[in-house]
Amino acid sequence: MNRQEREWHEYLGRMIERHSPQMKFFTEPITGGRFDGASGMGMKAKEAGATFCDFCEAPNTVKEYPARAIVIPIPNDGPDAPPMLSRGGWGACAACAELIDLGARDRLLKRVFDLFVGRFDADTPPELREEVRGQQRRNFQRMQAAFWKARIVD
Repeated sequence: MNRQEREWHEYLGRMIERHSPQMKFFTEPITGGRFDGASGMGMKAKEAGATFCDFCEAPNTVKEYPARAIVIPIPNDGPDAPPMLSRGGWGACAACAELIDLGARDRLLKRVFDLFVGRFDADTPPELREEVRGQQRRNFQRMQAAFWKARIVD
């Protein structure tokens, strides 16, 4: 990893630690989590009794959407980072569930992106804002595309 990539990862680590309460669930290797990378890191939220929206990270999901397992490539995590593996249903808060039920893909993406900007922009150095926004928009697009592809509709 070169210096720029290392700085980018350190910056993202600080932002995740500061702004995402559920990220504490990513600190220990587990089995059977919602998301697993090849590193063995995963989400322990369900084991701990907490639920977070898989789209916007809001607490207290109100609906779960059944889905097949799917690999989600997130190249912004670095060239050596493993892809994410989503297994099982995706939980959604009331606001995201409403958009999903309407099939409002663009509005769901806008909601998630706008929430991200609101949480992270103030802590993002001005010279990195456009780069961070662009990378996160692409990540959200990839994740949501994977959801729509993997979702099991009755």
